[in-house]
Amino acid sequence: MKFINFILAKKSWILAAGLTLFILETAIFQPWRKTSTQEPAPLPPAQAKPIEAILSLQSEQERIKSGESFKVNLNLETFGRKAAAFDAVIFFNPEEVNVENLETSDLFSEYPRQTFDNEQGKVVLSGTSSLTEEATGVSEGKLATITFTALKSGQAKIELIFKPNDTTDSNVIAEGSTEDILGEVRNPTLEIE
Repeated sequence: MKFINFILAKKSWILAAGLTLFILETAIFQPWRKTSTQEPAPLPPAQAKPIEAILSLQSEQERIKSGESFKVNLNLETFGRKAAAFDAVIFFNPEEVNVENLETSDLFSEYPRQTFDNEQGKVVLSGTSSLTEEATGVSEGKLATITFTALKSGQAKIELIFKPNDTTDSNVIAEGSTEDILGEVRNPTLEIE
């Protein structure tokens, strides 16, 4: 009986101790239990690879009349990276335009492939820098000028063909590697009157 009287007298102390243990258990062990059974936080989305090189076609004329000749420049921009070689594959509709001439610049030391076909509507151009020790890669500039003849009125499409990780289309190869750094092509929209 003395024991029960002792417990009843100390009831508030026991309640306080029990409440303290409950709070400690909740504060310390419950978060750990919840964290260990929760799904892991999702990873942030992968960052897109920055564009390292752009090939673009730019017309020198804004207005083109049917029957007239006009020039389109093929340009390279590598944002500071050096390019050792490039391939440009360009398609056009031979019912809308035809190629008269293809003239390369001196940006690359060699242009081993310079072809156009007005029946298929295709231009293929390849350039490489010299393989000598003194040679440095190319970072930007005009690669070539293509002279076209406008054949009929309307919108004419002249397009660089590019698909990432494809080696049969337009490519820009980084100096000192075999890495294709081409990330984007830009094509003109031409209105022929």
